[in-house]
Amino acid sequence: MGTDNDHSRPSEPEPRRPSEPPPEPRSDDTIPDGTPLDLGGIDESRIAEATRPGIEGGEILYQSYGQSDVGRIREHNEDNFVIIDLARDRRQSLGSDEVCSGRLERPGMVLAVCDGMGGAAAGEVASRMAVDTFYEVLRGAGPFPDRDHFAQALVRATEEASRRIFKAAKGDRSQRGMGTTATLAGLLDAVLFVAQVGDSRAYVLRNGRMRLVTKDQSLVNQLVESGQLTSEEAEGFEHSNIILQALGTSDEVNADLTFLELCRGDRVLVCSDGLSGLVHDDVIESVLLTTSDLREAALQLIALANNAGGHDNITCALVEVGGDGLKPPADAPEPSYQQYPLPFAEETTTRTLRFPSFRARSASSTPPRAGAGASAAPPPSRAAPLAPEGVAKPPPSKAPRARRGLPGWVVFLALLVVAGILAWLLFGRPEAASESSQALVAPPPPARSDDTPAPDSPDEEAAHRVLVRSDVEGADLYVDGRSFGPLDRPSVVIDLPAGAHRFEARTHEGNVEVAVDAVVGEGGASEVSLALPLGRSAVAQPPGEPAGRADAPQGTAPGESTAGAGDAAAAEPAVRDVGAAATGGERPRR
Repeated sequence: MGTDNDHSRPSEPEPRRPSEPPPEPRSDDTIPDGTPLDLGGIDESRIAEATRPGIEGGEILYQSYGQSDVGRIREHNEDNFVIIDLARDRRQSLGSDEVCSGRLERPGMVLAVCDGMGGAAAGEVASRMAVDTFYEVLRGAGPFPDRDHFAQALVRATEEASRRIFKAAKGDRSQRGMGTTATLAGLLDAVLFVAQVGDSRAYVLRNGRMRLVTKDQSLVNQLVESGQLTSEEAEGFEHSNIILQALGTSDEVNADLTFLELCRGDRVLVCSDGLSGLVHDDVIESVLLTTSDLREAALQLIALANNAGGHDNITCALVEVGGDGLKPPADAPEPSYQQYPLPFAEETTTRTLRFPSFRARSASSTPPRAGAGASAAPPPSRAAPLAPEGVAKPPPSKAPRARRGLPGWVVFLALLVVAGILAWLLFGRPEAASESSQALVAPPPPARSDDTPAPDSPDEEAAHRVLVRSDVEGADLYVDGRSFGPLDRPSVVIDLPAGAHRFEARTHEGNVEVAVDAVVGEGGASEVSLALPLGRSAVAQPPGEPAGRADAPQGTAPGESTAGAGDAAAAEPAVRDVGAAATGGERPRR
């Protein structure tokens, strides 16, 4: 098995050799009855390499370990896991605390992690039913004649678990709505298959780099993939608790099936979002890279999640493979998400449309997913999938078969988008929106006295310039209840529409020290005094003021006006100092 050196990141990456031309197809590319394998245009050399059990004459060894923790918030552990060596009928599950090892032999082995939901103990029931069903179905399904049948067995196990959970929920009111995520990693010879429902993840560590090989079936990941959310926005998305399907929420489920070829020294991690949601992918990678003992690595990961808050149950299952039956990883491609096309797709029935599932927790208590499909690593590139064993290319006249892993919620989301576009066309026309918005837009705040005035426009011809004098210290000027800034100069100049106005000098506490009612416009006041003689709140008429231009005494009726009050909306108020009033200039921009 691997040692510390197997997982240490080299100080300098070794240069990759130039890619060599693919070898000639093997002469034994046939299905069991001797018929040549129709590869359907897929690279034959790649098929030949991946279909053989490993390096001829070599063996594949493994170590495995799993652990689960309730976390720091929950009262019950709704997570569950199982690791099954199908060749030896050996099972590791909750309560197990040993690292198992052995030779990987047919019919292979399976790691599964389930994250239950449903409140009370329902989520715990659902996840336990799922792992028990996986064990029951898979241990009786082999031996598998080829990897297609092994992959199909993983899918069938998820479907059977979903049916059983759904049936149990229908028969017990206390368990209504229960469900669970499920991610199964199956190893057969040198190939890893992953069947996923929900957002429990599978990672592969190779050449010192850990890569995600599943895609979260969650609302937030769909929004990221469609470009509606950035990676940074996804980490704080408030609806990160919404997943798009789960076992038990319907009697049918559509598992996303992926695969990759294993290399010597690969480590596979399957975990619930109690780990991936609290511990960043880079930190998980570092632990797997520097800790050779699987048990110690799992316990470190759980401790990190608890130290980050432990808001959810935490579960991880690990397997490490080695031996001379696997190719060395030196020139192997990075692990990535690759869908596996099953040859049995024509036999499946039409799937029913399922609605999103909500986890049994509030969104506010759910921490943002640190590794959400959009972690620091770039999105994995899709490699051409391997052709299924023993399946001839369908004739051209046949309609293309539906690819597994395309759930009904995609159709549901598409219908929502179409409905939104129609609603916008019918009720959200830009013309109507602009007309209504103009009536609701608040006028801009008054400009400060040091703003430069803008050139007069036809809309502003009704504005009249008024000089306001005051000796009230520390007061603000208010006209008709609206602030025009501090009275920090002996006089300020403002523009007002024609009509009756109330001028006030207010303290910062809102007390009115001086108030004057005056009429502005043709024949009205061009100067207003807010003086405070002898400490009394009185209005002093400026000396020498000609009759007809004097300030109206306090209490003048607002209706006294020499210009129509309707002109009030024609001008935008602005404040200027005396210097600006004398020299002109631009008005503040709207």
